[in-house]
Amino acid sequence: MYRLKPDWYREAFFPFPEGREWEFKEYGSLKSANRSYKDTWRRTIVAFLNASGGVLLLGIRDNGQIVGIPATVGDIDDFKRIIDGMIMESIYLNDGSHIHYRAIVRVEAICLDRERYIIALNVYPLVITNEERYFVCRNGDRFLRLNACNCRVPKEPLFTQIQVNQILTTQKKIWQSEMEQSQTAKHKEIECLQSMRCSILC
Repeated sequence: MYRLKPDWYREAFFPFPEGREWEFKEYGSLKSANRSYKDTWRRTIVAFLNASGGVLLLGIRDNGQIVGIPATVGDIDDFKRIIDGMIMESIYLNDGSHIHYRAIVRVEAICLDRERYIIALNVYPLVITNEERYFVCRNGDRFLRLNACNCRVPKEPLFTQIQVNQILTTQKKIWQSEMEQSQTAKHKEIECLQSMRCSILC
């Protein structure tokens, strides 16, 4: 992940655009966001966990402008409790096992002035050696981080194994046909050159 200067929040714009490791959100207040945007945060956390980690920044516009989000100390404490509860109750590995929230998420509140903050939700990736294990939401939805988007992965595979075998067989036949045509063309070209050579020598 890109390194930030210690005083990055004093600039007018965030130094990096939204992307695979950064997500920006602008809300009218943290109190209203705490009531209405839990699903958005859940999807983003799961997408970051299934990628290389990332940071959800509240108080930054999509264009990177740092505006802050009105909040009180109580609002920030509520946000932390919401995130902790969300991870404990509705984010887990697809085999059903839970991960303690402190192992994967850290919330940081950066004060811009007396009323405005930047809330940084740092999501740390876990090393999972088994490729068949991944993070999902409570309803089983799996998300991946693709550029600046949280993309839902279909629960059912796009193709069955039979369809995959049929596709591979068809592609193999096409490849063999193209090879045969190429070899035939080469043979004809060689025969033509030999015929021309004979006519010249004769």
